Amino acid sequence: MATQFLRRFFAPRSLVVIGASPKPESMGGIVLQNLLQAGFAGPVWAVNPRGYQEVHGVTCFRRIADLPEIPDLAVVCSPLSGVPTVLERLGRRQVRAALIVSGGASLDADSSDGRALRARLQRATLRSGMRVLGPECLGIAVPSMKLNATYASQPIGDGSVAYLGQSGMLGNAMIDWAAGREIGFSHLVTLGDSLDVQLPDLIDYLNQSGRCRALLLHLEAFANARHFMTALRESSRNRLVLAIKSGRTPEATLSPVPPTAGVDRRDSIVDAALARAGVVRVGDSDELFDALETLSRLKPPKGDRLAIVSNGVGPALLAIDRLIDGGGRLAELGEGTAEALMARRLDVSRPGRNPVDLGGSATPDDYLSALEIVTRDPNVDAVLVLHAPTRLAPSLATANALIDARQRLRHRLLVSWMGLKEALEARAACNRAGIPSYVSPEKAVRAFLHLVRYRQVQHLLQETPPSLPFDSSADSRQRCHALIDDALARRRDRLTHQETGDVLAAYGIECAPSEYVFDLEQAERATERLQGPWAVKIVHRDNCEPFRYWGESRRQAISLVQDLEQPGSVVDAVVRLEARVGEALPDSPIYSYCLQTMQRGKGSLQLCAGITRDAEFGPVIVFGMGGYKVDVMADRQTALPPLNMRLAEELLDRTRAGRLIREHSEDPDSAVGWVARLLVKLSQMASDLPRLKGLEINPLLLNHEGMMAVGFDRDDGELLWETEVPFDAREHIHTKNSHASATPVTDGELVFASFGHQGMMAVDFALDLGPASIQAIMPYPEQLRETVTLNGMEIEIRPIRGEDAPLITHFHTFLSEQSIRYRYFHHKAVLSPRELSQLSQINYDRQMAFIAVRRVEQAPSQQGGEVGTAARQEEMLGVVRVWNDSDNIRTEFSIIVRDDLHGIGLGRRLMQKMIDYSRQVGTLVMVGTILSDNLPMRRLLTALGFTLRTNVEEGAVEATLKLNEPQSDWQRHRLDAALD
Repeated sequence: MATQFLRRFFAPRSLVVIGASPKPESMGGIVLQNLLQAGFAGPVWAVNPRGYQEVHGVTCFRRIADLPEIPDLAVVCSPLSGVPTVLERLGRRQVRAALIVSGGASLDADSSDGRALRARLQRATLRSGMRVLGPECLGIAVPSMKLNATYASQPIGDGSVAYLGQSGMLGNAMIDWAAGREIGFSHLVTLGDSLDVQLPDLIDYLNQSGRCRALLLHLEAFANARHFMTALRESSRNRLVLAIKSGRTPEATLSPVPPTAGVDRRDSIVDAALARAGVVRVGDSDELFDALETLSRLKPPKGDRLAIVSNGVGPALLAIDRLIDGGGRLAELGEGTAEALMARRLDVSRPGRNPVDLGGSATPDDYLSALEIVTRDPNVDAVLVLHAPTRLAPSLATANALIDARQRLRHRLLVSWMGLKEALEARAACNRAGIPSYVSPEKAVRAFLHLVRYRQVQHLLQETPPSLPFDSSADSRQRCHALIDDALARRRDRLTHQETGDVLAAYGIECAPSEYVFDLEQAERATERLQGPWAVKIVHRDNCEPFRYWGESRRQAISLVQDLEQPGSVVDAVVRLEARVGEALPDSPIYSYCLQTMQRGKGSLQLCAGITRDAEFGPVIVFGMGGYKVDVMADRQTALPPLNMRLAEELLDRTRAGRLIREHSEDPDSAVGWVARLLVKLSQMASDLPRLKGLEINPLLLNHEGMMAVGFDRDDGELLWETEVPFDAREHIHTKNSHASATPVTDGELVFASFGHQGMMAVDFALDLGPASIQAIMPYPEQLRETVTLNGMEIEIRPIRGEDAPLITHFHTFLSEQSIRYRYFHHKAVLSPRELSQLSQINYDRQMAFIAVRRVEQAPSQQGGEVGTAARQEEMLGVVRVWNDSDNIRTEFSIIVRDDLHGIGLGRRLMQKMIDYSRQVGTLVMVGTILSDNLPMRRLLTALGFTLRTNVEEGAVEATLKLNEPQSDWQRHRLDAALD
């Protein structure tokens, strides 16, 4: 329902308080007094069955039916047990918005009629046709509208910050915290139990508000992850969004969420989701306002290099510890900076090095001299000033000196005034001057890291990625779906090892060469096709489930025999394995036996990659160190699909495995590229195969040419390291066991693994199935591709994707000034990186862009480490776009075609495809504005059925096409307003 009737909550023309009472301690009385004190301009009524004539000077009625008019908003403060009846009566009165402040009762406990209160409230909401916010919420405040329909204990100041939360008491505390920092709110809402109106609905509504310049979120749970991510990503493109999340641990979760397979810390998925949405997550309420203060006053730096200027080395060391722990870097001062500091004798502890210690005798002038030198250093992204009060440098005097000089200090400046009495005045002076100041070095560094984090998440949100290394074909998808259909038809909830290998192969993921056999005779014949020595693994139901670690070493011992030198030994191993599994796991059906050559070749690193499914966010990509020991979970990081190469590399860089690859690989760029391509393929798999519940590739072996080799002394089993490898990485190096066992071999040989040209090999893997999932971020709509022939030219029309930014840039060079003016209404010679990002990285839930491309073949070349692949180059010929509102009522289109391709019917084909698409997704009306002199476009739109209306003042034509009929009075009202 999105923003249906939400205007009545935020901008009501009239309202009624149900349960208003003259008692000063009553909820209804407090809400009514807050409304009156805020100066709400519209009619206000009260309803109380006790029959008061008036409450706090407001006319009071005994019954809802007695109200003289239909109020826009009803604020319900009566006991919660009677609220279902109140909602039904409000519905009969045709009230369309109800805010339930009442609380204090369990919604899930059964009442006298055997139904839980939650079910009764939901039924009453549906029958009434209203939007309901609450119950058990603080209320709504919009200071600019003089609306304070809350039970807050103090007035709420006007400002440009919106707060949306789920806890009423935390909302009360936020009001007090904000008042203490002189921060005002554009909107303040808490949702309580979110019976009807959800957090994404409110974000959608605020996305339409120009007053909201920053958004603070308190999160508890996610009822609709896709709607949440869609609304949040749209919001963070246009304003600062900060979030605090409660329930980071299972013990702090009121509504427990099932654990996510393969992920030790489920909260990391929330981290990944918020970062993907361009949101800065903070750890506590105090940090929330610190981050707001910093990010609203300073632009994010270009990097993470911090310089520190202090009048003592002790505070500087505390700051450095916090900086390094948080992932920042201590800037290395340039030679010119070091020489200038030493020449002025400004650095007493470690002359010419960061941090710059001015010493206890420093004066305000010394601070300014040091800052003028350090802020000019190109190796510095921001400067932190640390100050402890001394007689020579009083806090306020030093603050005033900084304030007077801030215009000539080039870098972003953060200041920590340590202390309380003297420092208080200095902090207040800096705050008034717009210089962020903090009570401790650690808080100041945390603020700097907020700046760095905001730059990172916005970079991920807006960055233009390189070309995709892989496209799944319809044939490969069909083969995988057939395997899944067959397994489900056989009442299996997982694929066999062989079937999983076939799925990986369909997506271009190389697996260790294997032979799958079903009896002794086949096993013996298989040795003729595979070079020995061999390993045999029995494939049964229990070892085809991904992300099973407890007891895995025992299962491996039961299921695997290695180092078989003779064909007869292979046959004997099959007999022994069948007996072991039959005895230890009698309820686990045997599917087949997997025969592999023992892997000997290049040194390798064990990794783990896969797909898991979260109860709230759906499919999740996982990556980290491989193996079956519990400690590998500590390195596992997550990301939401769909991924591109940039996002895949970002996931890689968050892991210890990624650091090992970058630090110790002989060719780190190639190694990183191999891993990133595999993660993108897994992401594509998650999008293509919604019934895939979990996939684990473990171990996934990465060949590090010359990076590491492992051996064991024949006599005492001592591990021999042939190259320098970090100690904590050694247990993850692949040994002679080509599967997942961590048991070392002690035959005195160096242990290697052979690889194909890609440098990666999936050795062991498992895949299970479940109901079709919904991704939190809508994946690329592959099914909307089509190929047409126009003027003898084969053209593909497909949805745009983030990797198409270079195509847009090249396409722009084929446009005349007139075509550009027709599209943008002014001349635009070059598109900025931000504009390219906005045009190519779209949210398929709210936008669509179809581009027409033709393919140009290039000669085979070496690209990204893969040799002999023919490079595919596409040329963009035209594009049509639509932007939907959050309620899918109205969509606005634009279209442009290359000048040299006018007249072949491409524009009509693109427009018709977009019209068909918009009808299919249920949009009611398509609108667009074209210049009056764009005669070819006017003719095309008329032929397509658009109604044209000339706006003489603007020199433009408004085009409108009705697509679908409204299905409700509200949609009809919104449609009329959109067309008005």
